[in-house]
Order: sequence, then C-alpha cells, then structure tokens
Amino acid sequence: MLLIGLMVLFKDIKSPLNINFFIFSISIVIWMTTLFAGYVYVPDELDLTLLFFRIAYGSSVFSMLTLALFFYYFPRITKPLPTWLIRSIWTFAILLWGLATFTGAVESGVYMDGNIQVDIFGPWYSIYLIYTVILFISALYLAISKIKNSKGVERTKILFASVGFIIFVFMGIMTNIILPVFDIFILQSEAGLFSLTFFIGVFIAIYKQRFFNMTFLTLRGLRTLILLIIFFILLVSTYSILRYTQPDIDRAIVIGISSVVTFFSQRWIQKKFPDLYGPGYHQLRNALSEFNYEIFEAKTHDEIDDKLKKTFEEKLNIKNPYLYILETEEMGSNFTKELSKIKDVVVLEELLLESNKSQQTQMLIENMRELEAALFIPLKREGRLIGLLKLGERQQKKSFSREEIDEIRKVIPSLEVALMNILINDSLREENDIMKEIIHARTKNLKRSNKKLEAMIEQQNNFISLTAHEFRTPLTVAMLGLEQISYTHKGKVSDEVAEDIQTSHEQLDKLTQLINRLLEIRRVDDDKIPLSLEDIDIVKLVRDTAKGMNLLADQEEMEVTYSGPRIKKIIKTDSVKLKEVLYNLIQNAIKFSKKGDKIEVTLRVSKKENKAFVKIRDYGRGIAKKDQKIIFDKFQQGSQYNQGVGIGLYLCKKYMQLLKGSISVSSRLGHGATFIVEIPINPK
Repeated sequence: MLLIGLMVLFKDIKSPLNINFFIFSISIVIWMTTLFAGYVYVPDELDLTLLFFRIAYGSSVFSMLTLALFFYYFPRITKPLPTWLIRSIWTFAILLWGLATFTGAVESGVYMDGNIQVDIFGPWYSIYLIYTVILFISALYLAISKIKNSKGVERTKILFASVGFIIFVFMGIMTNIILPVFDIFILQSEAGLFSLTFFIGVFIAIYKQRFFNMTFLTLRGLRTLILLIIFFILLVSTYSILRYTQPDIDRAIVIGISSVVTFFSQRWIQKKFPDLYGPGYHQLRNALSEFNYEIFEAKTHDEIDDKLKKTFEEKLNIKNPYLYILETEEMGSNFTKELSKIKDVVVLEELLLESNKSQQTQMLIENMRELEAALFIPLKREGRLIGLLKLGERQQKKSFSREEIDEIRKVIPSLEVALMNILINDSLREENDIMKEIIHARTKNLKRSNKKLEAMIEQQNNFISLTAHEFRTPLTVAMLGLEQISYTHKGKVSDEVAEDIQTSHEQLDKLTQLINRLLEIRRVDDDKIPLSLEDIDIVKLVRDTAKGMNLLADQEEMEVTYSGPRIKKIIKTDSVKLKEVLYNLIQNAIKFSKKGDKIEVTLRVSKKENKAFVKIRDYGRGIAKKDQKIIFDKFQQGSQYNQGVGIGLYLCKKYMQLLKGSISVSSRLGHGATFIVEIPINPK
C-alpha cells in the first residue's frame, strides 16, 4: 500500500488528490502496524501496548481526514470549499493527532480484567469519536452524491473506490471505537484484516482512474528484469572463466567488466527494441509544455497540424494527431451535435468498457474507429463547439493514463485560443476582401459626391462674399445719408423723429458689422488673415477690455469685473485679434444674462505652462451639454437661443487657432457658462 501511495505521489507531487492519497496510505500502514504490535505485547508489556495504541489512535486521525478529502478530490472537485476551511480542518486534525499520540487525552491507560484487555478512555475520547464519525459521514455523503451525479465509466470508478473504503472504515470504526465503548472487544485485534477490502477497492479504483500508466510500469519492470538477468549471467560467466585463467583476479574488475558489457547491452536493446522505451510521463509533460507556447505561432490550420504531428507523433509516438475545424470539416451533423453535448475528454477504451451502451455511445465508438481515434477532446468557445482534437493509438496500443489525459487537457485552452485566432483571421480576410470591393465602389461615389459638395460650398461662399460686397455700398450710402440728415436737421426735427433716425443708424451699423464678419469668415477659411505679433501687456489688455465693456453692461444694469495680476505681464500675440475674441465673449455674456447679474473676467499667467488664461464667467441661462459641441461651428448656435446667425464664436475659435491658443466652454443649464481662453506667452 505504501508503495502504491509513493507511485501515485511522485507522478504529480503537487496534486492535492495524490498528496491526500499518500498521507492516507502512510496513516493506514502505521495504524495497522501499531494496532497489531499493541496486541502482541498484551498482557506482558502493557506500557508498550498503550504506546502503540496511542500511535494507532493518532494515525487514525489522519486516516479519516484524508479519507474524506480523498472523496472530495476524487475523481474531480464538484463543489469547491474555501481554502481557510480546509486549513482549519487540517489544523484541528494536527492538534487532535498530537493529543492522541503524546498524551492520555484519548486513551489514558490499559489494564487487564482477567484475560480481557480493557482500555481507559481520556477526556478527549468523545471529541475524537465525534470527529471520526463526522468525517466518515462526510466521506460517505461525498461518495454517494458523486455516485448519483456521475454516469458511465466515471460512476463505475467511484463505486469501486467507495465499496472498499466504506467496508474497511465502517468495520474499523465498529471494532475500534463504537463497540469498545460498550466493553465489546470482539475482532479488535483482527481489524487489520478488514484492510483487505480497502486494498482491493483502492487497487481497482487506481487502475480504473489510471493515476499512473500500468503498461508503462510493466514495460519498465520488464526491461529492468532483462538487464538484471544479463548482468547476472555476465557476472557469473566472467567470474567462472577468469577463475580458471586468472585465479588471483580482483572481483572489482569482474564486476566492472560485467557492468560495461551490460551498459552496451542496454544500448543495443534500446536500439533494437524501441517499444520497450516509449516516452515517459515527464517527457510527455515537457513536450506538451513546449507545445503550449509554440501553438500561438501557428497562423493557419496547416501550421497547427504540423505542430501537432511534431509533438504527438514524433516526440510522443501518438498516432494520427489531427485538429478538426468543424466549420470546414465534413464530419456529419449528427456526430457534431453529439460532440457538442460532451463536456470532457472522450476515451474510446472507456466507451468500450461501458456495459449498457446508449445509441449516442455506439455512434461515438463507430466514428472514433472510423477515424482511428483513441481520444477525442472537444474544443469549445463560449459553449459552442469549434473544433475537435483527435489522438490515435499509442505505441504498442498502450492506454492513456488519467494523469496523461490531464496533461493533454492543459493544452486545450491554448489550442482553443489559437484556433479562434485562425477562424477570426480567416473570417476577417474574407470580410476584408468584401469590404475592399464595397469601399472601392463607395469611394468612387464619395469622390463624385465630394466634388459636387465642394462645388456647392464654393458657390455658397462666393454667394455670401458677393452678397456682402453688394450690400456694403448701399449700406454705406444709407449710413452717410442718415448722418447727413441728422447733422443738417439737428434741432429742427421732433424728438420722436430724431429717435427714429438714431435707431435706424444703429440697425444699419449692426448690419454693417454682420457683413464685415461674413467677409472675415471667407478670409479666415481661405487662410488670408494676416497676423501682427507684438509684445503686449496682457494685464492691461484684459483689464481695459473688461472696463470698456462696462459701458454696455451699465445699460443692462450689469457689471463686468476684473480679477487677476495688477503688474505688467508681457506676452507675444496679436492684440487686435485677442481683443476681438474677448470683446465677443463678454458681449455674449451680457446678451444672455439677466439684469443685475455680474460678469467675471479672470486672468492667470503661468510661466511654467507658458500660457495666459482668461476666464469669462456669467450667471445666465447656461448652455445645454449637447450644444456645447456645436456652438464653435460655423452658422451654429445653441438650441436655447435664436439670436444671431452663429458666426461670432466660430471666428473666436479661428482667431485662437491662428494665435496657437484655444477656447473652451463649461456650462450647465440654469447655472451660467464659463469660457476659457488659453493664449501662449511666446508662440513657436
């Protein structure tokens, strides 16, 4: 049993299932040995009997825990437990083991009542009893639940494992824990015999679960036996020959000669009989580890196929490895549907072992035989079957061990990703070709439409420019005429007429400004606006602009305030363009504020950022978020406003671009708006 535990452990020393099985095998061996040894010394050496019984109680603590955990892990975890809970259980088990082994907490003494040996239980015996029963019930529950929820070969495996464990542990608890409470000690000394059921159950379970490759172990044992026989024959024959020819020959020389000949014999056997030296588990693990990285280099199905052959066929002697892509391979729709229902590896050997084969199983067997497959591993993405990895028979038709299947399963996620990348790339290539044709056709249409649009925009700009120029002359004449009338008839007309003349003059002035702006837009769009960069005092410019706008604000009972530096700050910019921007923004703030409001103009100069910042804040109706993206576009204005034609802010943006600066806005409806103008101190 200990040998089996070691073999299982060293096949995957990091596996919790293998570790628990190894600890279980050790604790069972210790329990049986010490229990038997304890009865050997009854009644002559009761002190030794007590010592062995305490060790037996301590080892049984781990036996019951690892039994329960074995069924938790075997054949796979169905409901994961939190790590802290498993650690807590182990901590309590170690504590109970220490108390049972080194103190009288579980068994405090042993005495003879006539010819009957009687145990004296300690204060922790009841806790030990409860602990043992709980773990036994847990193991029983896990075994039954997994039997109920499993099917086919997996169900058979669990049944084989469960029967041996349950009989052994049940009889062990009855004869060593339950019956002694009632002073019934029948069969207690023979409890070790019940382990035979455990040995049988474990052996069959291990063989069915295939923790290790039995064929591989048999081959290794066979070739070792052959080499030992060769070495023994060589040793005897060499010694016999040399004894007569060289009586004084040193035995070390005989052994050396035999060893050298055996070594070359081993090399000859390996060359002539390669079937005895199939790839081992560690070689499989290393080859699959390399494959796991190399598979991402594959760009096509053929490249994946080449890497599969290189790894499985050349390195591992596994025949006919192939990856079926279900979107392109002809495999039959019914077979594909059945495979899409399978969640795990399909092993032909396991299907053949099923006693009552369903129609689905029969179809799988037929298809696997037709395709010369020993293993089928479905490849899925988001629950959808995308491919199928087929592996054929191994060398000498050896079966795949469970641990080998687990190692092969580890490459499936990488294979799924690689396959999805290929499918996506193929799909993108097809779509790209289609899109190229569509784009080519649409590009022709867009070019035609673009030419028409450019012609229309040019016509629009020409019309605006021509109209503005045509209006400019009569407007100038009309304004001069009004000024002449006002000057000639000053004091001769009634106040009402004088007011009408003044109103007409103001409206003509606004119209003139609008026409000038339309002409300015055309010049801006044609990049015909000259810049006049000079060193200016930004503090004086901003402060004077704010002060000058107070004349307009006073008429609306508003106030424009300035805050910022008072001492001179020199920057290099076009003062006319910058003043036009600030004037426009302050005028808009006045226009869209209510009487009594305050417009705040703030200046900040940062040498570190090489910028001057002018912030103009009002407390008016604000600008909707959707409008903030369009108010700087040509002929656009907010949905809340119907004044103007939407060219003021467009010109502000264009001017700031010319000055290598920027303009932005932040606002909420009903909370006013803040415009921020950024001007470089020294534009490059």
